Amino acid sequence: MNAMEAAIVTVGALGALRWLVPVADEPEPWSLWDAGGAAGLGIAFALATALWFPSYFLTKAPLTASDWSQYCESVGAVQGGHAEAVNIQRSMYAAMLPGVLARGFGVLGGLMIAAIVSQAVLAAGLYTWARTVAGRCAGIAAVILAMGMTPLATLSRTVTFYPQDVAVMTLCGAGTALALTRRDTPGLLASGVGAGLALLWDPRGMYWALTAVAAGTVAALAAGASSRRVAGLFSVWAPVVVSWGIARTWTPPSASGLTRQTAAMIAGVLGHAPPDAGHDLVWGVSPLSELPGQLWRILAMNTALAAPRPEQADSWLTPWLGWLALACGVLLWSARPGATGIAVNGGRRRLVALAVSSAPFAATLLSATRSFGHVRYFALGFPTVAVVLGVGLTVALAGSTGRLLNRVPAIRVAGPTPGVAAVGLVCTLLVCGIVPNWLSPVATWREPLVADTYPAALLGDPPTATSEDAACLRLLHADVTASRTAWTYSTPGSRH
Repeated sequence: MNAMEAAIVTVGALGALRWLVPVADEPEPWSLWDAGGAAGLGIAFALATALWFPSYFLTKAPLTASDWSQYCESVGAVQGGHAEAVNIQRSMYAAMLPGVLARGFGVLGGLMIAAIVSQAVLAAGLYTWARTVAGRCAGIAAVILAMGMTPLATLSRTVTFYPQDVAVMTLCGAGTALALTRRDTPGLLASGVGAGLALLWDPRGMYWALTAVAAGTVAALAAGASSRRVAGLFSVWAPVVVSWGIARTWTPPSASGLTRQTAAMIAGVLGHAPPDAGHDLVWGVSPLSELPGQLWRILAMNTALAAPRPEQADSWLTPWLGWLALACGVLLWSARPGATGIAVNGGRRRLVALAVSSAPFAATLLSATRSFGHVRYFALGFPTVAVVLGVGLTVALAGSTGRLLNRVPAIRVAGPTPGVAAVGLVCTLLVCGIVPNWLSPVATWREPLVADTYPAALLGDPPTATSEDAACLRLLHADVTASRTAWTYSTPGSRH
């Protein structure tokens, strides 16, 4: 089956849902079912991306890592009770979970378990984000579609801090959407908590946090009565203040910040450091008065990068652009004047929330095409791809694209459950490749990710090696000596 035939089968299978069940025009009221759904989808997503999809999407080795020695050193520092010794290039807060797990499972095991836990959090964030915009069907579709996206599906086998980073930024995006759509205390608090976590977890979280705080502040000011505005502003800003206090107390002064990371990235691309990098911007360490000037300087440094290079995205992003364009077209058409469906009952506000919350992710995808194009860089932006496709699919099925879909007959059934189940079932059949289609893990357009490094191979080297991996080697051999799980694997056979 060629790519065109596979795409036709995919569209036909998704379109058939319109004949099966109706999908709600607006999100259902929130309930405990959503908490259970987010948890269930999180567990399913974590298990599927840890045990099933990597055999299709990852080749050469079962684990992948970049700058392995830095992550290993950082986790080992927490494992040994010396969190202040985390590598200055890495986040001390992101090292906490794998570091604590490493005390029982070793450094490599701690990183892998943390990655799997992060996948569950990522899926819960995807569900909440898409569900906020277009209901439960959108949330389920976003999570299942994400299983077929290599940058996201391989995070469970990525033994770095990137799985945690992607999960935290996704929670921040979901919080932004909640704040703009609900405009109540829980939604505004979600945006503040997401921003606070993003600022701690990674210097790049500044972009997500600024979006979340700005959106939450605007939503709080539009809340109505002055008492609600004050409560809303407190909900948004209190978690950010707490985040600042934590960073002020615990972040080492030598930690690498956003300015240094940006300058290093530009130097790696251009071969020389950008001029006038100035002081580093470190959350909780740098004075708040320097924040505007530093951000302006960072934006100026980014202009030194070349124009986007489409070839950087050929393996990971380009194949999805056609579907993204189709989904965006559906959403724009549904928001036209006089439209029904999602365009009423606050639907346009939900679409604005989707656009605003997607902005930092879209900027990250663009940045990845202007820099190295590594799959881990695309992973930071890919959650918005899953959410937009899930929302676009749901809006199309709801008939919000106009008279064409509204004329298609639907079997009326009691309650929303059959529609949700049908969307989940069809998306699962497509993504797992049970029905040959474009989304199948063995589709001909797919290119597997070649693992950067197989960290467990270091166990074959002597612990007295004098390379840059010497500290990591000593930690790995100490895990073996202490009978902690070494988490070594034989290279799996490729399914391609």
